[in-house]
Amino acid sequence: MSPPRYEILLLIAMLIVLILGIISHVGYWIRINSHISKTAGIDVGKQDLRKALHMHHGSNFNTIYITSWSLLLVAFIYLYFMTPQIFSGLNYFSIPNIASGSFGLAALGAAVILIPGSLAALFIPRACSYYTVTRRMKRMSLLAPVLLIISIFCSINLGSIYPTIDSLYWNLGFVTLILALVILLAPFIMGFAEEMRM
Repeated sequence: MSPPRYEILLLIAMLIVLILGIISHVGYWIRINSHISKTAGIDVGKQDLRKALHMHHGSNFNTIYITSWSLLLVAFIYLYFMTPQIFSGLNYFSIPNIASGSFGLAALGAAVILIPGSLAALFIPRACSYYTVTRRMKRMSLLAPVLLIISIFCSINLGSIYPTIDSLYWNLGFVTLILALVILLAPFIMGFAEEMRM
């Protein structure tokens, strides 16, 4: 079964948003380094620049941010790899030992959090610490885990009713997923936009 065209297009759109965040982060560092070098008349080392830009955003924000990125990965895996609807050869149901187990879904989620989620927890909050995070952004970040839990719930429901397909649940799962991604990337994108204005 060939993948549904619109779901793959939405996946590409989500990857474009993620790439935009990465480009914003790289562009931010290039602009900052260039700006300081021109102002000070000297080249600033990466370590010195990191120390100068580092900001503490508080343990509450960091906890929410790390949790949200971990949930984002779980929500993505659940939405795109829960059923054979999108990737017929690579999905949760293609591993019968896990799919038929009482804690199969929990095991899948834990594996995603422990492996790629741990890497995200190590690098992303550190990257975010070089940006100004306004109170409004911090309030918005509270929505991210809520949106991601909704997305995960939609995916679990799709898995429980399979082979029945419910487009409403899938679309809701995707919308909440990409909204959460935009919220999590906001510090990087806004930071780069502010730097471009200078």
